[in-house]
Amino acid sequence: MKRKLFVCALAIAAVTAQDKKFPELKRQPNAAAVVKEHLAAINACDWNRLMAQYPADVEIFYPDGVHAKGRAAVGEKFAQAVKPFSQGGVCGLKFTVEATQVVGDTLNMQWRAEAPFLAEPYHLADWWPGITGVEPDRRAFAPGARWKVLATKRNIFAGPRPTETMLLIREIDPYERWSWHVLRPQTDVEIRLRSVSEARTAVTVTTSRGSASRAVKRLYDLVQTAATL
Repeated sequence: MKRKLFVCALAIAAVTAQDKKFPELKRQPNAAAVVKEHLAAINACDWNRLMAQYPADVEIFYPDGVHAKGRAAVGEKFAQAVKPFSQGGVCGLKFTVEATQVVGDTLNMQWRAEAPFLAEPYHLADWWPGITGVEPDRRAFAPGARWKVLATKRNIFAGPRPTETMLLIREIDPYERWSWHVLRPQTDVEIRLRSVSEARTAVTVTTSRGSASRAVKRLYDLVQTAATL
């Protein structure tokens, strides 16, 4: 069976500007305190608490050469980040520190990000090409769950038309891997997640049908975050 594979990295990013009055600067005693306060503010979706840590000359370097310099630019990034997920933000995403290492005045940190909306079946239609709606059974996101799936079937003569099929959840390794099978047209999909750095997650999508690259691009657009330190 011919399989298609696509790997990409999801980088932490944000895009929308908001005009806000900046809070008074609140200095922290050390790097560990900065990290603790930053994650607490992100988890609380508190823009004022976030920006109270950053002076006028703050610079944040994001992956792929993206750079925010100055309080206004950084504030713009975080203004988008603290919005609800439905508005393109990450409010509801919970960051938890898993390990830290101090080297001189630098604190290296490894963290885990979790959110209920990442496991909600309904969001599959937001990023998987061809799927337009999902109706999960009572098991929701669990091995053995069966979802009724609405999709668009394309025909070169009749054009696109809606169709209904069934999706079977096969295996789930929380925050690392999940696989499913679509009955019609028969499609097998596996998604793997792997943290490769503080601000980057490698995503591998393997599918027996359709465009893996398009799926990953749509997932990237859906799940953006702005938690880079």
